[in-house]
Amino acid sequence: MDDNRCGHGGRKGRIFCKLNRAGQTMTSNRPNVALIVGPTALANRFETSRVHSLWRGLCQCAETWRLDVVPDADPGDSGKRYASAGPKSFKSEFYTLLEESDAQTIILAGNPDVNDDLMESGLRVISVPDGTGHVPECATEIWARHPDQIDPGLIGSRTVEIIPDAFEPVSDHDARSPRPNRIAVIGDPDALPDKALEEITADFSEFVVAPEYRSALAQRGVGPLVFVDTVGEALEKAGSCAILGSESHAAPILTWSILNDCNVVWPADVDTDDDDLACFDPLVTLKAITEALQVDMPDDETETGALVARNVECDITLIRAMFHPSVRLFDAIYECKGHVPAGCMSGQFRLEKGDTQGLVNAWLTELVPSPIYEGLRLRASAALADNVELDDIIVDLVAWGWPVASFKVPEELEVQVAGLISMSPSADRTSADVVYWGQSPDTRVQLGRKLIEQEPVMRGEDGTSIFRTTGTYPFNRDSLTVLPPNDFGQKFTRFHLFDERNRSSARLEAMRDKYKGRVGWLVGNGPSVRLEDLDMLADAGCLCFGFNRFYLAHENTKLRPQFTVTADLQMIEDFGQEVVDNSGGTVFVAHD
Repeated sequence: MDDNRCGHGGRKGRIFCKLNRAGQTMTSNRPNVALIVGPTALANRFETSRVHSLWRGLCQCAETWRLDVVPDADPGDSGKRYASAGPKSFKSEFYTLLEESDAQTIILAGNPDVNDDLMESGLRVISVPDGTGHVPECATEIWARHPDQIDPGLIGSRTVEIIPDAFEPVSDHDARSPRPNRIAVIGDPDALPDKALEEITADFSEFVVAPEYRSALAQRGVGPLVFVDTVGEALEKAGSCAILGSESHAAPILTWSILNDCNVVWPADVDTDDDDLACFDPLVTLKAITEALQVDMPDDETETGALVARNVECDITLIRAMFHPSVRLFDAIYECKGHVPAGCMSGQFRLEKGDTQGLVNAWLTELVPSPIYEGLRLRASAALADNVELDDIIVDLVAWGWPVASFKVPEELEVQVAGLISMSPSADRTSADVVYWGQSPDTRVQLGRKLIEQEPVMRGEDGTSIFRTTGTYPFNRDSLTVLPPNDFGQKFTRFHLFDERNRSSARLEAMRDKYKGRVGWLVGNGPSVRLEDLDMLADAGCLCFGFNRFYLAHENTKLRPQFTVTADLQMIEDFGQEVVDNSGGTVFVAHD
């Protein structure tokens, strides 16, 4: 595993419980930790993301149990290691979890109502500050009332602040409401001259501000003001944020804002290239946690993957696997039950034997959550070269970059006998033209809820039929399904994404229509690309887009694309900075 990968460190990790190749369990000496999450840590997306980042780090380096204290807790959501409890049942759930986990370290976040007898057990307590740097009151009270019960020589008891700077979305599928024309003012307004403050606030109708800076903004005539109590609330209510002066939590605030479509408006005198704002380092939180727990950074892929799998209680099964011999497309769906957050699972294809180039195009995507099934689902698809044998294919699934399961292709596969060729919305987006295929002339298509039967417009020598139809768009249900009379076709969803218009950043908005009327060339990185074609594009001065690590071809071609796009999460984690440093032109990182 590459050292830039999420959660990967450079030092040798300790051995903990894992399954070796023979299926035997090995001994663990990773610490047992209980993370107790109070209601204020789940009050808004900002605080929830911070706790998620903390939990993510713990799952990689400790045997971790978690208890969320929430008013509307559902007992059905509880597992062995991850549970939720309402305020009334919290105490009993808390001590049950302590007994089952055998935890020697308790981590408190978000003011869980832990009473004084916690310290009678001699447990080590670590308190996690909130987004403004305040330590939870319950932890402060425990330390103030029981200083005589702390034995530093026993297990190094001390209060440790763990500030998770490496945010990630709590879910890739969160519904994000339109952002209002408000700006969250975070930091001291007095740190800026009037002119700089005017430049920041000129385009906004309201200003969200925490209590300590109300008077400073009011005295300078900035308004109207929306008052909130925390940074998290300010970011939740605003469409943009300004980080003023020497705000000590600039890095996490900046990271969270970018991940959640909240524009960052910088004052003129702030250097955004400062090393202190290197906020996308996935190791920041993990390093802080390992130092607090006095354990080594995780290193071994198999061991850490097994630990992560246990902590999130993931149980992964193959739901369906299909293969079409004509187009050589393998497609499989895997379901992961447990407490696996959306957005944390990914994976990759590999060949047990043979050249990896045999996987012409292979990818894994996370499916949209559905009430029809319980767990998180992943779809693995690969176009196979003619010389690739199905029994050589292995699909590796990873959580937060660590391997948690591997699957070979089953001996019996379903065969896909119908599918979509294209769907094209009209210019006014009131209708859509759909082209699909089927091995049977009786193949139908369902646009939303409307079932359509069409005569084929073409038939191939092998009997495959091509169909075309037009339907009202958007469909009256967010799906398009190709239905053969027997066996399996294809289903597509999330067509509403065609109509989404996300708020652009100021830099992106400034590029609107800059090349209007010109032809753009999208240069794929596949094996069919011919260098002489690339040189022709370069000689003609064509407007070109490259992808991912196109810069590796620079020594063989004259072409230097004006734009580079990278959108695969693993590619970004492994090589993102390389892409930025070596591509030239403008790089678009098309991922949350």
